[in-house]
Amino acid sequence: MGSRRHVGAGLWEFIGILAVLAIAAGVISYLTQKPQKPRPVAVVIQDDAPPPAPAPAPAPVVEAAPPPPPVVKPAQVVVAPPPPPLVPACVPLEARLRAAQKAADQAAGDIAAEKAARIERVRTSDAYKAAQEDLDVKRKAKDAAVEQVRQDDETLHDPTDDRAAMQAAMTAWLGVSSNLIQMETDAVAADPAIAEKQNELKQAQATIADAQAQLSDYIHNDMTTISRNDRCPVQDVKLDASTWTINASLKPAPLAQTGAMADMALNEIGKILEKSLRQSAFNWNSAVFTVYFDFNGNPVVEFRTIYSRSAVQQANFAAIDHNTYMEDQSLVNLAQDFWLSPLINQMQNGVHTIGYGSGLPAEHRYPDLLSQGTYTDTLFIGGFTRVDGSACPLITISRPHSSLKFPTN
Repeated sequence: MGSRRHVGAGLWEFIGILAVLAIAAGVISYLTQKPQKPRPVAVVIQDDAPPPAPAPAPAPVVEAAPPPPPVVKPAQVVVAPPPPPLVPACVPLEARLRAAQKAADQAAGDIAAEKAARIERVRTSDAYKAAQEDLDVKRKAKDAAVEQVRQDDETLHDPTDDRAAMQAAMTAWLGVSSNLIQMETDAVAADPAIAEKQNELKQAQATIADAQAQLSDYIHNDMTTISRNDRCPVQDVKLDASTWTINASLKPAPLAQTGAMADMALNEIGKILEKSLRQSAFNWNSAVFTVYFDFNGNPVVEFRTIYSRSAVQQANFAAIDHNTYMEDQSLVNLAQDFWLSPLINQMQNGVHTIGYGSGLPAEHRYPDLLSQGTYTDTLFIGGFTRVDGSACPLITISRPHSSLKFPTN
Protein backbone atom coordinates (compact mmCIF):
# COMPACT_ATOMS: atom_id res chain seq x y z
CA MET A 1 0.00 0.00 0.00
CA GLY A 2 2.79 2.32 0.82
CA SER A 3 4.52 1.73 -2.51
CA ARG A 4 1.31 2.40 -4.56
CA ARG A 5 0.77 5.79 -2.95
CA HIS A 6 4.37 6.78 -3.68
CA VAL A 7 4.07 5.85 -7.39
CA GLY A 8 0.80 7.79 -7.77
CA ALA A 9 2.25 10.94 -6.33
CA GLY A 10 5.24 10.87 -8.64
CA LEU A 11 2.98 10.45 -11.65
CA TRP A 12 0.94 13.57 -10.87
CA GLU A 13 4.07 15.58 -10.40
CA PHE A 14 5.31 14.50 -13.83
CA ILE A 15 2.07 15.47 -15.52
CA GLY A 16 2.23 18.91 -13.92
CA ILE A 17 5.75 19.48 -15.23
CA LEU A 18 4.63 18.60 -18.80
CA ALA A 19 1.73 21.08 -18.63
CA VAL A 20 4.05 23.88 -17.57
CA LEU A 21 6.45 23.13 -20.40
CA ALA A 22 3.61 23.13 -22.97
CA ILE A 23 2.43 26.50 -21.85
CA ALA A 24 5.90 27.93 -22.01
CA ALA A 25 6.43 26.60 -25.56
CA GLY A 26 3.18 28.24 -26.71
CA VAL A 27 4.21 31.57 -25.34
CA ILE A 28 7.62 31.42 -27.03
CA SER A 29 6.03 30.46 -30.38
CA TYR A 30 3.63 33.45 -30.23
CA LEU A 31 6.36 35.86 -29.49
CA THR A 32 8.68 34.63 -32.25
CA GLN A 33 6.18 34.32 -35.20
CA LYS A 34 6.25 36.94 -38.10
CA PRO A 35 3.19 39.15 -38.90
CA GLN A 36 1.24 38.08 -42.01
CA LYS A 37 0.45 40.47 -44.93
CA PRO A 38 -3.27 41.20 -45.56
CA ARG A 39 -4.76 39.35 -48.49
CA PRO A 40 -6.08 41.47 -51.48
CA VAL A 41 -9.83 41.65 -51.78
CA ALA A 42 -11.12 40.97 -55.32
CA VAL A 43 -13.76 43.43 -56.59
CA VAL A 44 -16.16 41.88 -59.05
CA ILE A 45 -17.80 44.37 -61.47
CA GLN A 46 -21.00 43.20 -63.05
CA ASP A 47 -21.93 44.79 -66.39
CA ASP A 48 -25.67 44.29 -65.99
CA ALA A 49 -25.92 46.05 -62.58
CA PRO A 50 -28.33 49.09 -62.51
CA PRO A 51 -26.71 52.52 -62.51
CA PRO A 52 -26.59 54.29 -59.23
CA ALA A 53 -29.63 56.45 -58.42
CA PRO A 54 -29.11 60.14 -59.24
CA ALA A 55 -28.70 62.48 -56.35
CA PRO A 56 -31.95 64.16 -55.44
CA ALA A 57 -32.42 67.66 -56.86
CA PRO A 58 -32.04 70.45 -54.33
CA ALA A 59 -35.28 71.76 -52.92
CA PRO A 60 -36.40 75.00 -54.55
CA VAL A 61 -35.61 78.08 -52.50
CA VAL A 62 -38.88 79.69 -51.47
CA GLU A 63 -38.43 83.35 -50.63
CA ALA A 64 -40.21 84.33 -47.45
CA ALA A 65 -43.07 86.78 -47.88
CA PRO A 66 -42.19 90.26 -46.66
CA PRO A 67 -43.60 91.03 -43.23
CA PRO A 68 -46.87 92.99 -43.27
CA PRO A 69 -46.49 96.70 -42.73
CA PRO A 70 -47.02 97.73 -39.12
CA VAL A 71 -50.56 98.71 -38.31
CA VAL A 72 -50.56 102.38 -37.36
CA LYS A 73 -53.39 103.02 -34.98
CA PRO A 74 -54.86 106.48 -35.02
CA ALA A 75 -53.81 108.57 -32.09
CA GLN A 76 -56.31 108.32 -29.30
CA VAL A 77 -57.55 111.64 -28.09
CA VAL A 78 -57.94 111.39 -24.37
CA VAL A 79 -60.52 113.88 -23.21
CA ALA A 80 -59.78 114.84 -19.66
CA PRO A 81 -62.83 115.16 -17.48
CA PRO A 82 -63.74 118.74 -16.68
CA PRO A 83 -62.32 119.97 -13.41
CA PRO A 84 -64.74 119.95 -10.54
CA PRO A 85 -66.52 123.25 -10.08
CA LEU A 86 -64.89 125.62 -7.69
CA VAL A 87 -66.59 125.63 -4.35
CA PRO A 88 -67.04 129.17 -3.05
CA ALA A 89 -65.40 129.79 0.29
CA CYS A 90 -68.76 130.57 1.82
CA VAL A 91 -69.97 126.97 1.39
CA PRO A 92 -67.58 125.33 3.90
CA LEU A 93 -67.96 128.34 6.18
CA GLU A 94 -71.72 127.93 6.22
CA ALA A 95 -71.39 124.18 6.77
CA ARG A 96 -69.03 124.79 9.70
CA LEU A 97 -71.36 127.39 11.16
CA ARG A 98 -74.46 125.23 10.88
CA ALA A 99 -72.63 122.23 12.37
CA ALA A 100 -71.58 124.39 15.33
CA GLN A 101 -75.14 125.62 15.75
CA LYS A 102 -76.39 122.05 15.78
CA ALA A 103 -73.75 121.07 18.34
CA ALA A 104 -74.66 124.05 20.52
CA ASP A 105 -78.35 123.18 20.39
CA GLN A 106 -77.58 119.57 21.28
CA ALA A 107 -75.36 120.56 24.19
CA ALA A 108 -77.93 123.05 25.50
CA GLY A 109 -80.64 120.40 25.33
CA ASP A 110 -78.46 117.87 27.10
CA ILE A 111 -77.64 120.39 29.83
CA ALA A 112 -81.31 121.19 30.40
CA ALA A 113 -82.23 117.50 30.57
CA GLU A 114 -79.35 116.66 32.91
CA LYS A 115 -80.16 119.62 35.17
CA ALA A 116 -83.80 118.57 35.40
CA ALA A 117 -82.80 115.00 36.28
CA ARG A 118 -80.24 116.14 38.84
CA ILE A 119 -82.67 118.55 40.52
CA GLU A 120 -85.32 115.87 40.62
CA ARG A 121 -82.92 113.55 42.44
CA VAL A 122 -82.15 116.30 44.96
CA ARG A 123 -85.81 117.01 45.55
CA THR A 124 -86.45 113.38 46.47
CA SER A 125 -83.70 113.40 49.11
CA ASP A 126 -84.57 113.44 52.82
CA ALA A 127 -82.68 116.69 53.41
CA TYR A 128 -84.59 118.50 50.71
CA LYS A 129 -87.94 117.16 51.91
CA ALA A 130 -87.19 118.30 55.44
CA ALA A 131 -86.26 121.75 54.15
CA GLN A 132 -89.52 121.89 52.20
CA GLU A 133 -91.49 121.04 55.31
CA ASP A 134 -89.63 123.76 57.19
CA LEU A 135 -90.36 126.17 54.33
CA ASP A 136 -94.05 125.40 54.60
CA VAL A 137 -93.97 126.18 58.33
CA LYS A 138 -92.09 129.41 57.71
CA ARG A 139 -94.51 130.40 54.96
CA LYS A 140 -97.50 129.96 57.26
CA ALA A 141 -95.79 132.02 59.97
CA LYS A 142 -95.03 134.74 57.45
CA ASP A 143 -98.61 134.82 56.18
CA ALA A 144 -99.91 134.98 59.75
CA ALA A 145 -97.57 137.86 60.59
CA VAL A 146 -98.66 139.76 57.47
CA GLU A 147 -102.30 139.23 58.40
CA GLN A 148 -101.65 140.50 61.95
CA VAL A 149 -100.14 143.71 60.61
CA ARG A 150 -103.11 144.16 58.31
CA GLN A 151 -105.47 143.81 61.27
CA ASP A 152 -103.43 146.31 63.25
CA ASP A 153 -103.87 148.83 60.44
CA GLU A 154 -107.62 148.23 60.40
CA THR A 155 -108.03 148.52 64.17
CA LEU A 156 -105.55 151.36 64.50
CA HIS A 157 -103.50 149.20 66.83
CA ASP A 158 -99.84 149.98 67.24
CA PRO A 159 -98.24 147.70 64.66
CA THR A 160 -94.64 148.19 65.81
CA ASP A 161 -94.18 144.83 67.44
CA ASP A 162 -96.22 143.00 64.84
CA ARG A 163 -94.23 144.60 62.01
CA ALA A 164 -91.02 143.41 63.63
CA ALA A 165 -92.49 139.92 63.94
CA MET A 166 -93.55 140.05 60.28
CA GLN A 167 -90.05 141.11 59.23
CA ALA A 168 -88.54 138.26 61.21
CA ALA A 169 -91.01 135.75 59.74
CA MET A 170 -90.29 136.93 56.20
CA THR A 171 -86.53 136.74 56.79
CA ALA A 172 -86.85 133.18 58.07
CA TRP A 173 -89.00 132.17 55.10
CA LEU A 174 -86.54 133.72 52.64
CA GLY A 175 -83.66 131.93 54.35
CA VAL A 176 -85.24 128.51 53.90
CA SER A 177 -86.18 129.35 50.30
CA SER A 178 -82.59 130.36 49.58
CA ASN A 179 -81.40 127.15 51.18
CA LEU A 180 -83.56 125.06 48.85
CA ILE A 181 -82.33 126.97 45.82
CA GLN A 182 -78.74 126.55 46.94
CA MET A 183 -79.22 122.79 47.34
CA GLU A 184 -80.37 122.57 43.72
CA THR A 185 -77.55 124.83 42.52
CA ASP A 186 -74.90 122.81 44.33
CA ALA A 187 -76.27 119.56 42.94
CA VAL A 188 -76.07 120.90 39.40
CA ALA A 189 -72.57 122.32 39.90
CA ALA A 190 -71.31 119.01 41.26
CA ASP A 191 -72.50 117.00 38.28
CA PRO A 192 -69.49 116.22 36.00
CA ALA A 193 -71.76 115.38 33.07
CA ILE A 194 -73.28 118.87 33.18
CA ALA A 195 -69.82 120.46 33.41
CA GLU A 196 -68.69 118.49 30.36
CA LYS A 197 -71.72 119.55 28.36
CA GLN A 198 -71.21 123.17 29.40
CA ASN A 199 -67.66 123.03 28.01
CA GLU A 200 -69.02 121.58 24.76
CA LEU A 201 -71.52 124.42 24.61
CA LYS A 202 -68.79 127.03 25.11
CA GLN A 203 -66.67 125.49 22.36
CA ALA A 204 -69.62 125.40 19.96
CA GLN A 205 -70.47 129.02 20.75
CA ALA A 206 -66.86 130.06 20.08
CA THR A 207 -66.96 128.27 16.73
CA ILE A 208 -70.24 129.98 15.88
CA ALA A 209 -68.77 133.41 16.63
CA ASP A 210 -65.66 132.72 14.55
CA ALA A 211 -67.49 131.24 11.54
CA GLN A 212 -70.10 134.00 11.70
CA ALA A 213 -67.39 136.68 11.58
CA GLN A 214 -65.62 134.97 8.66
CA LEU A 215 -68.86 134.61 6.72
CA SER A 216 -69.67 138.27 7.38
CA ASP A 217 -66.30 139.24 5.90
CA TYR A 218 -66.96 137.05 2.87
CA ILE A 219 -70.34 138.69 2.26
CA HIS A 220 -68.83 142.15 2.73
CA ASN A 221 -66.07 141.45 0.19
CA ASP A 222 -68.56 140.05 -2.30
CA MET A 223 -70.82 143.09 -1.93
CA THR A 224 -67.97 145.56 -2.38
CA THR A 225 -66.80 143.65 -5.48
CA ILE A 226 -70.25 144.06 -7.00
CA SER A 227 -70.86 147.64 -5.87
CA ARG A 228 -67.51 149.32 -6.58
CA ASN A 229 -68.91 152.76 -5.87
CA ASP A 230 -66.66 154.92 -3.76
CA ARG A 231 -69.40 157.55 -3.56
CA CYS A 232 -71.73 155.11 -1.83
CA PRO A 233 -69.59 152.42 -0.21
CA VAL A 234 -70.78 149.41 1.70
CA GLN A 235 -69.44 150.33 5.11
CA ASP A 236 -70.21 147.35 7.27
CA VAL A 237 -71.74 143.89 6.94
CA LYS A 238 -72.73 141.57 9.76
CA LEU A 239 -74.50 138.24 9.62
CA ASP A 240 -76.92 137.27 12.37
CA ALA A 241 -76.72 133.48 12.11
CA SER A 242 -79.53 132.98 14.61
CA THR A 243 -82.00 134.20 11.94
CA TRP A 244 -79.63 134.15 8.92
CA THR A 245 -80.17 137.87 8.41
CA ILE A 246 -77.59 140.03 6.63
CA ASN A 247 -77.21 143.55 7.98
CA ALA A 248 -75.39 145.97 5.66
CA SER A 249 -74.88 149.71 5.91
CA LEU A 250 -74.24 152.28 3.16
CA LYS A 251 -73.46 155.98 3.25
CA PRO A 252 -73.91 158.01 0.05
CA ALA A 253 -71.64 161.00 -0.52
CA PRO A 254 -73.23 164.43 0.13
CA LEU A 255 -75.07 165.88 -2.86
CA ALA A 256 -76.98 169.09 -3.32
CA GLN A 257 -80.08 167.08 -4.14
CA THR A 258 -81.06 164.80 -1.31
CA GLY A 259 -83.31 162.75 -3.60
CA ALA A 260 -80.21 161.94 -5.67
CA MET A 261 -78.48 160.65 -2.55
CA ALA A 262 -81.37 158.31 -1.76
CA ASP A 263 -81.41 157.22 -5.42
CA MET A 264 -77.69 156.48 -5.30
CA ALA A 265 -78.07 154.31 -2.21
CA LEU A 266 -81.08 152.47 -3.61
CA ASN A 267 -79.24 151.78 -6.88
CA GLU A 268 -76.33 150.20 -4.98
CA ILE A 269 -78.79 148.10 -3.00
CA GLY A 270 -80.36 146.94 -6.26
CA LYS A 271 -76.99 145.90 -7.72
CA ILE A 272 -76.10 143.97 -4.60
CA LEU A 273 -79.45 142.19 -4.59
CA GLU A 274 -79.22 141.24 -8.25
CA LYS A 275 -75.56 140.31 -8.65
CA SER A 276 -74.54 139.16 -5.20
CA LEU A 277 -77.34 137.97 -2.95
CA ARG A 278 -79.70 136.65 -5.62
CA GLN A 279 -77.18 134.04 -6.80
CA SER A 280 -75.39 133.58 -3.52
CA ALA A 281 -74.05 130.11 -2.74
CA PHE A 282 -74.93 130.42 0.95
CA ASN A 283 -78.40 130.45 2.41
CA TRP A 284 -79.83 133.63 3.88
CA ASN A 285 -83.35 134.63 4.85
CA SER A 286 -83.40 138.42 5.00
CA ALA A 287 -81.15 141.28 3.93
CA VAL A 288 -81.40 144.57 5.82
CA PHE A 289 -79.82 147.69 4.32
CA THR A 290 -79.37 150.76 6.52
CA VAL A 291 -78.59 154.05 4.74
CA TYR A 292 -76.84 156.83 6.68
CA PHE A 293 -77.05 160.56 6.10
CA ASP A 294 -74.85 163.36 7.43
CA PHE A 295 -77.04 165.41 9.74
CA ASN A 296 -75.60 168.24 11.82
CA GLY A 297 -72.14 166.82 11.22
CA ASN A 298 -73.03 163.32 12.42
CA PRO A 299 -74.01 160.17 10.50
CA VAL A 300 -77.69 159.50 11.17
CA VAL A 301 -79.86 156.70 9.81
CA GLU A 302 -82.01 158.02 6.99
CA PHE A 303 -83.92 154.88 6.06
CA ARG A 304 -83.75 151.14 6.37
CA THR A 305 -85.11 148.65 3.85
CA ILE A 306 -85.60 144.91 4.24
CA TYR A 307 -85.68 142.27 1.47
CA SER A 308 -86.55 138.59 1.73
CA ARG A 309 -84.59 135.95 -0.19
CA SER A 310 -87.70 134.47 -1.80
CA ALA A 311 -88.78 137.86 -3.17
CA VAL A 312 -85.29 138.62 -4.51
CA GLN A 313 -85.03 135.25 -6.25
CA GLN A 314 -88.39 135.72 -7.94
CA ALA A 315 -87.78 139.33 -8.98
CA ASN A 316 -87.52 140.23 -12.67
CA PHE A 317 -84.29 142.19 -12.63
CA ALA A 318 -84.30 142.42 -16.41
CA ALA A 319 -87.07 145.00 -15.99
CA ILE A 320 -85.42 146.68 -12.99
CA ASP A 321 -81.81 146.95 -14.16
CA HIS A 322 -81.37 149.45 -17.00
CA ASN A 323 -77.56 149.06 -17.09
CA THR A 324 -76.76 152.61 -16.03
CA TYR A 325 -79.43 152.83 -13.34
CA MET A 326 -81.99 150.84 -11.41
CA GLU A 327 -85.69 151.56 -11.37
CA ASP A 328 -86.33 153.00 -7.91
CA GLN A 329 -90.04 152.27 -7.76
CA SER A 330 -89.52 148.57 -8.52
CA LEU A 331 -86.90 148.29 -5.77
CA VAL A 332 -89.29 150.00 -3.34
CA ASN A 333 -92.07 147.59 -4.31
CA LEU A 334 -89.70 144.64 -3.93
CA ALA A 335 -88.88 145.56 -0.33
CA GLN A 336 -90.53 143.67 2.48
CA ASP A 337 -90.46 146.79 4.64
CA PHE A 338 -89.24 150.40 4.50
CA TRP A 339 -88.40 152.11 7.77
CA LEU A 340 -87.93 155.89 7.78
CA SER A 341 -86.01 157.93 10.32
CA PRO A 342 -88.17 160.22 12.47
CA LEU A 343 -85.73 162.96 11.43
CA ILE A 344 -86.28 162.33 7.71
CA ASN A 345 -88.31 165.49 7.20
CA GLN A 346 -85.60 167.70 8.68
CA MET A 347 -82.89 165.83 6.78
CA GLN A 348 -84.44 166.22 3.36
CA ASN A 349 -86.17 169.53 3.85
CA GLY A 350 -83.09 171.49 4.80
CA VAL A 351 -83.90 172.23 8.42
CA HIS A 352 -80.67 172.20 10.46
CA THR A 353 -78.90 170.95 7.35
CA ILE A 354 -75.96 172.49 5.55
CA GLY A 355 -75.95 172.37 1.76
CA TYR A 356 -79.06 170.25 1.28
CA GLY A 357 -81.74 172.94 1.32
CA SER A 358 -81.98 173.11 -2.47
CA GLY A 359 -82.17 169.36 -2.82
CA LEU A 360 -85.95 169.19 -3.01
CA PRO A 361 -88.34 170.57 -5.56
CA ALA A 362 -89.84 173.90 -4.53
CA GLU A 363 -93.25 172.43 -3.82
CA HIS A 364 -91.76 170.11 -1.21
CA ARG A 365 -89.51 172.54 0.65
CA TYR A 366 -89.99 173.61 4.22
CA PRO A 367 -92.49 174.50 5.60
CA ASP A 368 -94.79 172.91 3.00
CA LEU A 369 -93.53 169.42 3.88
CA LEU A 370 -94.45 169.69 7.53
CA SER A 371 -97.87 171.00 6.58
CA GLN A 372 -98.76 167.36 5.84
CA GLY A 373 -98.84 166.88 9.59
CA THR A 374 -96.27 166.30 12.28
CA TYR A 375 -97.12 162.60 12.33
CA THR A 376 -96.00 161.83 8.78
CA ASP A 377 -92.42 160.98 7.72
CA THR A 378 -91.65 161.24 3.99
CA LEU A 379 -88.63 160.02 2.02
CA PHE A 380 -87.91 161.56 -1.39
CA ILE A 381 -86.09 159.42 -3.97
CA GLY A 382 -85.00 160.79 -7.35
CA GLY A 383 -86.40 164.00 -8.80
CA PHE A 384 -83.29 165.03 -10.72
CA THR A 385 -81.66 164.79 -14.15
CA ARG A 386 -79.12 162.00 -14.59
CA VAL A 387 -75.68 162.47 -16.14
CA ASP A 388 -76.87 160.91 -19.40
CA GLY A 389 -79.65 163.50 -19.61
CA SER A 390 -82.49 161.17 -18.66
CA ALA A 391 -84.92 162.19 -15.96
CA CYS A 392 -84.99 160.27 -12.69
CA PRO A 393 -88.61 160.46 -11.60
CA LEU A 394 -89.41 161.62 -8.11
CA ILE A 395 -91.08 159.03 -5.88
CA THR A 396 -92.07 159.44 -2.25
CA ILE A 397 -92.47 157.02 0.63
CA SER A 398 -94.60 158.20 3.52
CA ARG A 399 -95.04 156.53 6.88
CA PRO A 400 -96.73 157.55 10.09
CA HIS A 401 -94.22 159.36 12.29
CA SER A 402 -92.20 156.72 14.14
CA SER A 403 -90.11 156.75 17.27
CA LEU A 404 -86.35 156.59 17.29
CA LYS A 405 -86.50 152.85 17.93
CA PHE A 406 -85.48 150.70 14.97
CA PRO A 407 -87.61 147.75 13.93
CA THR A 408 -86.43 144.44 15.29
CA ASN A 409 -87.26 142.39 12.19
